[in-house]
Amino acid sequence: MTRIRKQAQRFVLAVGLMLLPALSMAADQGTRPQAKGAGPQSRPAAAQSSPMNVEQLNDNIAQYSGRQVSVAGEIEEWLDSRSFVLESGGLFNDEIAVVVPPNAKGLDLQRLHEDADVVVSGTVRSVPVIELERELGWDFDPELEVELEGTKNFLVVDRITRQRD
Repeated sequence: MTRIRKQAQRFVLAVGLMLLPALSMAADQGTRPQAKGAGPQSRPAAAQSSPMNVEQLNDNIAQYSGRQVSVAGEIEEWLDSRSFVLESGGLFNDEIAVVVPPNAKGLDLQRLHEDADVVVSGTVRSVPVIELERELGWDFDPELEVELEGTKNFLVVDRITRQRD
């Protein structure tokens, strides 16, 4: 993540912390926020009519592990020619590593650039990087292995649709 982005996130967090007392007072006056997990965001992936964002996926990652999902976001950074970080612009928990398997057909990755808005459809895998390599039959570049060390959640791509920028 870039230094500027981290500074912006800290600023937004500080502003949010300053607003917390006002939100708490509103809740005390009878305005209750919707319970976590309630509403359309908690529907299973198959029932969703539009793609979720990365933060929604990560907030319920166990529910989606091993399942097919569609996730909207922005390509934050390319890790190598077949993997990138997808982010949704939130403050926390808004990034996931996206991996394009070697046997993927019909994906034109050359036309995708950093900051491109995309919808990625694929399978959520919650496994260590070494296990993902074995499953995909793909020996990642050592630099990529270091970059992904400690990453536990991946989105293995079936389809990428570019949104209008």
